[in-house]
Amino acid sequence: MEAHADTVTIDAASNAVSTRMKGRMRLVTLDALDGRTRAARRAHELIEAIETDLGGGDRLSEGSRQLVQRAAVLGTFIESCEAQWLSGETVELADYLAAINSQRRVLATIGLQRRAKDVSPSLGELMLEDIAERRREAEEAAKAAAKAAGESNAPTAAEGADAEAPTAGDDAMADDMPSGDEAVPT
Repeated sequence: MEAHADTVTIDAASNAVSTRMKGRMRLVTLDALDGRTRAARRAHELIEAIETDLGGGDRLSEGSRQLVQRAAVLGTFIESCEAQWLSGETVELADYLAAINSQRRVLATIGLQRRAKDVSPSLGELMLEDIAERRREAEEAAKAAAKAAGESNAPTAAEGADAEAPTAGDDAMADDMPSGDEAVPT
């Protein structure tokens, strides 16, 4: 960490740090980063993963969210140190071990066990479902009653047969018509 009279910076291959200018400090948050660096993307991935393990970010208090962010940033730093060391670069062992210990304590504070997210419906949702089901049943009963009432106004089978039965006049007309066996005069 470099210290100058006007500026305090943390060297992390990013300009997303707090700076001191003429006695005032400009704070830059993790959310203010543009997220294009691998470190920023990895930190956001770890935040999402840890929040999911804890049952979702919507169920966490602000203090828990802060601890999740600290654990994620420490995790990103630790992973970076490990990758540097494995690629043959020098890593400050004291910084690496301090970060591991700090992350372990933060994770122990927020809890290492996964927590199930409550996905059961609320009482209000259950009541709305019940009301909707009762409405559907009432509509079906009304349709069935209307159908039954409509069928009682239609002619019955016996009434329909009487309406289609030939009358005596129809028989007389049939006698005047040639049958298929008779020759038709041309």
